[in-house]
This record gives sequence, C-alpha cells and structure tokens, in this order.
Amino acid sequence: MLLLPGSVALSAPRFSRLSAQITELDPALTLKRAFFIYAVDAADDVDGNQLSALLQPGTSSEPLGDELGEREVVVVAPRFGTISPWASKATNIAQNCGFEGVKRIERAVVYVLAGLHESEHAAQAKALLHDRMVEVALDSIEQVEGLFADIEPRALSTVPVIDEGRAALVTANASLGWHWRKTKSIIWWMHLRNSVETHRIPS
Repeated sequence: MLLLPGSVALSAPRFSRLSAQITELDPALTLKRAFFIYAVDAADDVDGNQLSALLQPGTSSEPLGDELGEREVVVVAPRFGTISPWASKATNIAQNCGFEGVKRIERAVVYVLAGLHESEHAAQAKALLHDRMVEVALDSIEQVEGLFADIEPRALSTVPVIDEGRAALVTANASLGWHWRKTKSIIWWMHLRNSVETHRIPS
C-alpha cells in the first residue's frame, strides 16, 4: 500500500465549528489540523509523486510534508469491506491518466487532536468525527491498510418484521451493527407496516 499526504480537509469555518465542538466535549482536547491522506493499492512501480500531483486539488495548498508522522490522530475512512463512490471515480481517473498499476485509491481524513491519548472522552470525540453507518474511526494512519483487506461476505440473513414487528428491527439494529437511533427504527417500522397493509414492497 502506498500512502500519500493530501491537502487540508476542512474550510476555515468548518474547522472552527468542529474545533469548538471538540473543546466543549473536553477542554483538554484541541483540534490542531485536519487533512486528507490517500491510500493506494498499486503495483510497486507507480510514481507516487506524479500520482500525488494528480490527486492534489488545484486550488488547495500543498501538503507540508510531515502529515504521515502525526500520532495523536483520529483517522476517518470508509468502512472496511466497502468501496466509496469517491474511490471508484478517483481510481478510474488515475487509470485513464496512465496509472495502469493503480488498482484502487481511497481517501481518508486525519484529525490531529492534541491531548487525545490522555483524554477520557476519546470515544466521544471519535463519535463526533465520523458517521458510523458509512465510516470507521481508526487510531493510526497505518490502519487504513485494512481498506484493502479481503473480507469474506457474510451469509444472507432476514429480519422477521412481519412476524415480530418493530422488535425485530430493534434486535437487528443491535446484532447487525446498523447504528440506528430509536426514532429511525420507528420510522422504518411504520413504513414497512404501511407497505404490507397496501401490498407494496418498500423501496
């Protein structure tokens, strides 16, 4: 895997808002910076400098060069076992630009949080920084290599909504890792119930 540093990930207003939220969560935590990194599954002969130039947005500042050495970090990446829409587009563009050795490119955001290792609110900070439905929060930059690990598909399972009602959704939410809030299970149950009553399959 090839790791490439990227540009800043947040605009100044977004950075300020997120920094305030983190400080409110724990005054000992300070958001120092947020930047992109690119994880590349590619052949050994891929020119990292040229690929980095391709991935770098034209209007953004260049990486400082010390990004990959940060240690007090929360790295937000797509959930393992998935391929993000961004990755599909970026990989296709790279291959069309002559990088035939590139198999896949994924992008992650690195949040540098001073005081993270000593904070009692590290888990809450992670929860604030990522969407558990589609993302994973990692403890180090090196862990993004898991994006390219082969994961065996899970066996197909069903949720007995018709027989058990909303309770089946609540159980599935806990056992399957959907991370739904209570209100979402209620909304889905009402949607499914109405669909069954009108003999329509929900979309």
